[in-house]
Amino acid sequence: MEQGERWRLFSCMFLHSSVVHLLFNIFTLLPTSIQLEEEFGFLKIGILYVLAGLGGSILSCLHQDPKKDIVSIGASSALFGFMGSMLSKFITNWTSYSDKCFQLMMLLVIICLNSLLRLIPRVDNTAHLGGFISGFFLGFVLLIRPQHGHVGRKYVLPGYEATRHKSKYQFHQ
Repeated sequence: MEQGERWRLFSCMFLHSSVVHLLFNIFTLLPTSIQLEEEFGFLKIGILYVLAGLGGSILSCLHQDPKKDIVSIGASSALFGFMGSMLSKFITNWTSYSDKCFQLMMLLVIICLNSLLRLIPRVDNTAHLGGFISGFFLGFVLLIRPQHGHVGRKYVLPGYEATRHKSKYQFHQ
């Protein structure tokens, strides 16, 4: 980064070391990204992907040890950003889930299984952590759904009363 190569902060999340690495990231990224994109739209999830990947790249650069031979490439930091954002989405929209324990356990299992990547040699774990933390905090900003009965006047269907008696967001949001 000293020689003005800031473009590397963004390009690393679109490069992969092998076809196996690419396929692993695709098969891990697809279920989370499809679910998030269906709920929140392409634009928010695209912003989340890029910013979580950037957060992973920045933390990786800040923590990089020149003596270690670690190459930071792949969508893993953005993937961990999606997992962090799913956790914050779950916390924020807690009341909209009917089977809370099952959803929380599935999310934690997915996070734990993907955390096993740190056991593979030459994997940039700092980028994974940076992506997860970035995605977790971005999820609180980007992935808020209005709770049932708390929408603006222009989104209320005809025949329904549009007055709000309490705040649109609950205390934990």
